[in-house]
Amino acid sequence: MSLYTLFYFYFALEGLVSIMPSKVLRVLMYLAIVNPFVCSYLIYLAVKSIRNDSELVESLDRIR
Repeated sequence: MSLYTLFYFYFALEGLVSIMPSKVLRVLMYLAIVNPFVCSYLIYLAVKSIRNDSELVESLDRIR
């Protein structure tokens, strides 16, 4: 199933690139594809940092 998805995505992307009228729109399309991955990584880092801060605050309460 995932192999089919990769082939479909490749050919669909190739078709979209071939009808793009300018290079700027091609770059914007590639950025729109990459954007969710970058955002997911940044959300992961934020959650990781919040978890670390929460553990630090909880440990300070135990010291008192």
